[in-house]
Amino acid sequence: MSIIRKISQTEENLEQKDRKLNIVLTARERKKELMVRFCIAYRNIITCHNLFVTSEVSRAIEKLDLNLTVLLNGILGGYHQIFSKISCGEIDIVFFFRDTGKNWYSNQSELELLRNCDFYNIPVATNLATAEILIDRIADKSLGCVLTNNNTKRRELDEFFY
Repeated sequence: MSIIRKISQTEENLEQKDRKLNIVLTARERKKELMVRFCIAYRNIITCHNLFVTSEVSRAIEKLDLNLTVLLNGILGGYHQIFSKISCGEIDIVFFFRDTGKNWYSNQSELELLRNCDFYNIPVATNLATAEILIDRIADKSLGCVLTNNNTKRRELDEFFY
């Protein structure tokens, strides 16, 4: 690899680190309070990025005065809006707090959301511990290089399958 190519890749990675990420925030009913507390705790980090939320989560965090793009209710089409954005390469990270309590069940749309994240190599946090690891990576801007590689992989996958 030539030195010029290495320098241009380094410059691209620096530009990538400074860009706003497209982040999805969604939660099951019993985890909405956790999502509110998460948004309060990491407000200074998430306000620097583009936030996409399902309508029920937007109602839970509306008092925080965040700049949100509100999607439909999850099971009424919001998850499908997220799928579309993921497959078009428009989502970088998903925070989806799931409820795995006694009466836990997972509907098909939620499983499809996780499958899409796996297929398109999108980092997804389904619990607080994983969410905090991702937030730390966002805060120190070290996630940019990973996402640059993800976008390249997405293009390669699209070319392979289509």
